[in-house]
This record gives sequence, structure tokens and C-alpha cells, in this order.
Amino acid sequence: MSRIPLIAALVCIAPAALADIPVVDDAVLKVPCDVARTLDACPACKCSLRTSTTPYPGLDERTSDIVIGAIIDVEGKRPDGVDYAAAHVVLGTITKLEHVGRVAESYISEENHFRQYDLVARPAAMQMCPGGCGFDAVGLIHPFEVTTSDIVTKNLEDGTVEETIGDETRVVLCFEGAGGLTCASMPIALEVRVKRPQMAPGMKEKILSRKGFKRTWKLGKAGDIVFGKASGKLASVLAQPEAHKLSLMDLYRNKDTRPLDR
Repeated sequence: MSRIPLIAALVCIAPAALADIPVVDDAVLKVPCDVARTLDACPACKCSLRTSTTPYPGLDERTSDIVIGAIIDVEGKRPDGVDYAAAHVVLGTITKLEHVGRVAESYISEENHFRQYDLVARPAAMQMCPGGCGFDAVGLIHPFEVTTSDIVTKNLEDGTVEETIGDETRVVLCFEGAGGLTCASMPIALEVRVKRPQMAPGMKEKILSRKGFKRTWKLGKAGDIVFGKASGKLASVLAQPEAHKLSLMDLYRNKDTRPLDR
């Protein structure tokens, strides 16, 4: 794979509408950016807001400490010479943003392994319990869908190459839990395909195999997330491929859930 347009290739950036990005002072953004740069071991990386969830109607800084749920991108060259990019979640207000964790990375390794990511911010949601309802609510929730693509290239004896591509999409729910700000990441789709790409004019791309799974998700009305039944040949890799509901308070008890890098 060509390394010439590397930084451009590292992050699949879909242009975000200006309304999707909150106006935040540089001094406020510097705090979570410095945490992200340290985690990424990239002190010279640029850091900027990428997108944010659609604000929940009627909430502002007077009513919520996490009215903003946003993604910042860190991009540049690390001291080890690796061109690098990463996406991080920040929560807070226009006067204070806190780094919550890294959701994805992008880089090229020396083992013919290329990783990139793309993501979509969804509308913020509210799960409140008016009392006596039998469940614990978490309040404001900021959801994101993050897709990471891993491409491993293998050189064949006939001079062609074979690529194994794995695309995994996870829903990331961020909110203020009992222990502070947190994000939980859960798989909703996976596709693994092996192909021989077009190597010369007139040559056709050949898909050697393709398998995966996908499932639906939505936030329920009782402090939970609702998953549809997973379909596809790789559904068995899930701890719970069947349709089920999962309490947001119990996310980390599920084997399919994982925290963000912090």
C-alpha cells in the first residue's frame, strides 16, 4: 500500500456541518488535547474538534455538566517516526471539557498492517426515572458509532498481493455513571473479507471470502440498550448474539462490552 498520502489516508473524515461542532475556546480544548497527546505518545500532534452529538433539546450548562459530547482528532508524527491519528471522546461544557477515552487509532505498521477509522455522532438522548419506576437512570447519554478498518497485505509468490480486511463497527455510549464520566463500547457489526485487488489495467478485483455479522441497537425506555438478534456467519463470536436488553448500569458485566483506552 502506498504511503505517500499517508496523513490524508489515516482518518476517513466526513465533512461535518458547522452546527455539529461546538464553539470552544482554545484554552478549554487544550486540557483534554494534552491528555490525548500524552496517551497517544504524540506530543507534537495537532488536536482539533471533529464532531459532536446533536444536543438534547432544552439542556444547557445550567442544567447539565455534560451538555457536550464530542470527538477530538489527534494527528501527526510520533517521536518514533510513525504517522498517526486517533479519535478521543470529550464530555462537558463550553467552559470545561474532560477527556474520557480514545475510541480509535489509525497508523501503518511495518508488518503491512494498515488501520484507519471513521465515526458518526448520533443525537444525544435522555434516560430519566421520575421515581418509583424500578430502574436506575443515567441521565444524558452521548452515542457514537465507530468503525475501525484493519487491512493486512500479504505478498504472494506470483507477484500479486492478497488483502485481509476487517471492518468492525461499535456503538459507544458515554454518560456520567456512579464512578464519574465513562464510555462503554459494544460491537454491532463485523465484516472480514479476503480479496485480491486489481493489480493492473484490465485485471478484476477478486473476493475470495466474506463473512461477518450485524445487529440493530436502540436506547430503551427503562435505562437500557436494546440489541436485535445478530445475523451472519460470525454471530457466534458475540457473547450474546440473541436479541436482548442490557441495563446501562450493568454494561461492563457483559463480555461484549469494553471500556475506552484512558
